[in-house]
Amino acid sequence: MPVPGSGAARRCSSGCRSARSCWPYWRHAEAIRVALAAAELSLALTPPGSPRWAGRLSELGNALHIASQGHHASPTARPDPDGLTALLRESVRVAREAVAAGGTDEAEHATRLNNLSIAARDLFESTGDRAALAEAIRAARDSTAGFAPGSPRHAGALLTRIRALATGEVDAAVLAELGECVGGLADTAAPRLRALAYLFLGRAAMSATEPQPGTALAAYEQAVAVLPEIAPRRLLRPDREHGLAELAGLPAEAASVALAVGRPDHALVLAEHARGLLLREGMGSRRGLARLTAIDPDLAAEFTRLREQLDAADVDSADRYQPAAPGRAGATERADRHRDLAVRWQQLLDRIRALPGMEGFLRPPVLDELRVDGPVVVVTCSRYRCDAVVVAAGRPIHAVPLDCDYPSLCERAEHFRALDASGAPDEDRIRADLAWLWQRIVQPVLADLRLPSPGVRHDDAPRIWWCPVGVASFLPLHAAGRHDEPGASALDRVVSSYTSTVAALRVDAGTPPTDPTLLAVELGQTPGARPLPGAHAEVRRLAELVPALTRLADADATRDAVLRALPHHRIAHFACHAVTDPQAPALNRLLLHDHASTALTALELSTLTVPDAELAYLSACGTARTGGQLADEAVHIATAFQLAGYRHVVGTLWPVPDKAAARIADDFYTALAPAFRSADSARALHRAVRSIRTDAPDRPSRWAAHIHLGG
Repeated sequence: MPVPGSGAARRCSSGCRSARSCWPYWRHAEAIRVALAAAELSLALTPPGSPRWAGRLSELGNALHIASQGHHASPTARPDPDGLTALLRESVRVAREAVAAGGTDEAEHATRLNNLSIAARDLFESTGDRAALAEAIRAARDSTAGFAPGSPRHAGALLTRIRALATGEVDAAVLAELGECVGGLADTAAPRLRALAYLFLGRAAMSATEPQPGTALAAYEQAVAVLPEIAPRRLLRPDREHGLAELAGLPAEAASVALAVGRPDHALVLAEHARGLLLREGMGSRRGLARLTAIDPDLAAEFTRLREQLDAADVDSADRYQPAAPGRAGATERADRHRDLAVRWQQLLDRIRALPGMEGFLRPPVLDELRVDGPVVVVTCSRYRCDAVVVAAGRPIHAVPLDCDYPSLCERAEHFRALDASGAPDEDRIRADLAWLWQRIVQPVLADLRLPSPGVRHDDAPRIWWCPVGVASFLPLHAAGRHDEPGASALDRVVSSYTSTVAALRVDAGTPPTDPTLLAVELGQTPGARPLPGAHAEVRRLAELVPALTRLADADATRDAVLRALPHHRIAHFACHAVTDPQAPALNRLLLHDHASTALTALELSTLTVPDAELAYLSACGTARTGGQLADEAVHIATAFQLAGYRHVVGTLWPVPDKAAARIADDFYTALAPAFRSADSARALHRAVRSIRTDAPDRPSRWAAHIHLGG
């Protein structure tokens, strides 16, 4: 039985209320029950006082602790605080007995102390029992003394001690002890341990009885610096995502602390360095590849081949997103092959970066690379503060403090995340939330920007790019407003687009298309899904505007057919169902005709290369929606199309009724025709959304979900 805290038993660190966004213990409920029964039986068969008695007590304590985590995360069980508390108290009692049972092996005794500390800390977090926290701290201190300094087990025990100390009240003495513990982590300690240690130190410095923002900022800077080591290319994509998800919230917190010390430029850099690591690889390599080709064509060709091999390995590793699935044959060989490719990848990057002018290839952006014309508004909210960092031509990078707090913002984000096709949306609540977003976030930002008011026809409305960080990624900032008052909404003032990072806007705009080669994928009838009659209407209208379009419909719209067709078209339109996976957003998928056997996932789409790609219109449900723990990586279908090369993507934040989706698509393409300039796509979507809002202002669920991503 793995030791809790070692990776086998972790609770969602963001404190979210949605169990399906947490570590999926509920997927293994039966295995947990079997493990607990086995641990109880093993102990019952062991005579008290035998050499194995302490170890088996510890195993039972671990099993009880893991069972408490499963109790917390169950998506079906009714909340039962008493049951959770009983499990936690029993796990602490048994862990305490295991420690008292002694033993001659000092390291094993220290391990049992470590387990006791973790269980007692969780009991405190659940009940507020301060005696439990005191026990957790004592056990953690004793545990670190039992391991050789510099060893992996000593590093793990130090992290347990750091977490226990940071959980309670932090005064100057505790903060000093935390600094000593973090300093005791050897450079050889696992990157995950070092990043988490710096994160907890930063939080403790900010929450101390006398906050120390300077100390906190230094800790957050170290955590951000370690972040790339947590998700190196030598790991397969599912493992990289898991490591990044564990540090959810880091970008917003780091930016907030930099703002607390009056450094908005630095806040922007930290947010960019800590977000979109996977996105940066794809977009950054495409941006830099043209320069590399001009300097060394052979090296560019080698880079392209190796990247394709690594991407193929990532797609082949999709089974690893399902931890309960049986292992595939040849898994070890696949992992070894991937590691060999990753070694070659790093060696190749070193050679590329040695070339004059290529030193920054695939590295995090520096401040000068973030000075875009914009205006770009980076909305960053954390437990410390909420701000909008504004990047606009002719003005210094600066922050606009927002009149909201983190819990209130999380509450609104959860409302929008909960919108799905399972029931009628609460239009009153959506309207109230949009009004809240307007008052608290969007209106103050627009006031700061002093943008000109649009004309009567709204054709000259100014552009703005929203770059939401963390939980703000779930908010429809473009639709914020009091829509019963003329001019009191973002839709009345600006044409909005979204970008996952500021650096992503620097991708070369390319040459405008001379011919609107368009692929239309239509699934009015999808096996295992409800009919979409509006899909046919969308594509029929497209055929009127572009007579030469390629149409893949129903049984012809298979995964292989779509993958073959995409590289030959500048514009792609999908009118179909989509499915989001909150646990593994890389498995978000478009439902094609053969989806049951061969799914077209965001992971696979992101590895495509579509030459001359311009616009992807995704008329499907939730295509711009990601999982809570990977919000800062923007892993969803819409960004997968961006990674494939599409400069402009239209997606949705939640499911939209079929008729409403068809109308918005019709108005969008009508506005875009006949030139079909993808650069006009944001304005075309803006007009289409405003049009349907005019007819149904009291039903925002129908028109507030569509967003434009890109330059």
